[in-house]
Amino acid sequence: MEIYIFILFLFLIPACITYITLIVFFSRGWYKGLKMGTIEDDPETVLRVSVIIPARNEEDHIKNLLSDLAAQDYPRERCEVIVVDDRSTDRTADLTERFRLMHPGFNLKLIRPDGDASNGSKKRALTIGVHSATGEVILTTDADCRLGPGWITAMAAFFRDRDIALTAGPVTYHDVKGFLNCFQALEFLGMMASGAGAVKAGMPFICNGANLAYRRDTFLELRGFQGNEKYVSGDDVFLMHGIKRKRGKQSICFAFTKDALVKTVPAQNAKVFFRQRIRWASKSKGYQDSTALLTTLTVFFLNLSMVMFFLTGFFHPPAFLVFAGAVLIKSLTDLPLLLGVTQFTDQRRLLRGYLLFQLLYPFYVVTTGILSLLLPVNWKR
Repeated sequence: MEIYIFILFLFLIPACITYITLIVFFSRGWYKGLKMGTIEDDPETVLRVSVIIPARNEEDHIKNLLSDLAAQDYPRERCEVIVVDDRSTDRTADLTERFRLMHPGFNLKLIRPDGDASNGSKKRALTIGVHSATGEVILTTDADCRLGPGWITAMAAFFRDRDIALTAGPVTYHDVKGFLNCFQALEFLGMMASGAGAVKAGMPFICNGANLAYRRDTFLELRGFQGNEKYVSGDDVFLMHGIKRKRGKQSICFAFTKDALVKTVPAQNAKVFFRQRIRWASKSKGYQDSTALLTTLTVFFLNLSMVMFFLTGFFHPPAFLVFAGAVLIKSLTDLPLLLGVTQFTDQRRLLRGYLLFQLLYPFYVVTTGILSLLLPVNWKR
């Protein structure tokens, strides 16, 4: 038993030290980014923007998103919205077309690619949308998202700097009710804030396609998602990694402004939640970026070590103390970042269940990590 405990410590201690170091860097980057504030509007530099929405079976949400886009304060003559209907079997396309007819002054296009449902994917839908776009800047979001009226203005402003090739934006959940929703909302905010802080710290490695902007010519130069087509998830992250390699980390920024905030809905039940997170985790098999690999492996092995100490406690009770100590250290490490991001999104109430979240989180990470390696994944059924 002593040798076994010693081996566990060999995993736990380095992983814990690396984790603390990474989170400190991300937290410093987050707070440094918040000091930037909103970029001043420049009416003389209004870039042409194309908003691309890949949508599959989104009849419950698409109308709300289109209404938000129609209410944007960005000049309509400099903006187009492209909905790529990715093999929907519901009324997504019909509702989009009806919205277009009812809003003749709104530059909305509907694309319905040929082929059967088995050939569909989010990456393919986005690629078709980009090739059909006329804007210099591509903005992407998801059909189940809600946007404020200043979203396009806030995201497009960064591209007045010709050195910027990609801008990631903040995303949060709304209509958060019940423990499951609170759990995924807090985890989601932690990922978003870590990604934002990493960008500001010069270590960009993660972003969210629900709120992403990039130059169309950069996408075409990189040939989009070429080389990563086999991964169902990762359209956003793989593109960021490609731009980082091609243009350098200084070409990537984050929109630290509430005007750029996008809101989306949490998974409605545990089955959908785990299926979504397994899909997200599956893309890590294709990571080649050193920061992404280091962060992913550190998080997984830290939480795996914690789970192993917990299970060992049933045979060797002092191991429970190690587990409790690790949870305490991780909780204190994460807290400054989560305090900052929940204040930014006006969701400080999510921290009421913070301790329970930290107790359950290791088991969640290990479960989804292992299942992502074993189970087949799909974008949507």
